[in-house]
Amino acid sequence: MRWRRGIKWLCTLLAIAIAFALVASMRWSVSVTYQDTRTPTPRLRIVRFEMGMLKYVRNLDGVALDVPSPYWDTSVTKASGRLDWLPQRFKSQYIDCWFVPLWLPLILFAVPASLLWWSDIRKARRVRKGHCPSCGYDRRGLSGPCPECGRPAAPQG
Repeated sequence: MRWRRGIKWLCTLLAIAIAFALVASMRWSVSVTYQDTRTPTPRLRIVRFEMGMLKYVRNLDGVALDVPSPYWDTSVTKASGRLDWLPQRFKSQYIDCWFVPLWLPLILFAVPASLLWWSDIRKARRVRKGHCPSCGYDRRGLSGPCPECGRPAAPQG
């Protein structure tokens, strides 16, 4: 069950990070730009968190910014625009844009984390009350395996 604990904590930490990004993106717009003109077709990529969305933009036509290559830029500005709740995609002959609302990955990680936390808390509560952690049978006063499911008794100590 070690993997289960790892998944529980990973999902919990990712959900917290995404929730923080969602709240912060309502106030600030954070953008990371990367350009590489050393390839035959110059690549320009922009990743932006703004108004509850993760926005990914890449150029398709090979037009480059007039900057040395490879080029990295990060900017933080005040967020503006409207709040969109649905994923979107826009593609033209020049750019390809993907817009993903941050609530989607938040739900994707928060639901499994909450289910794993809930089952662990329920199991701990059963053990504390003297019940079988597997089936919930009241084992107070019993020393052998659970008569309901056959699970061996937990070692005392």
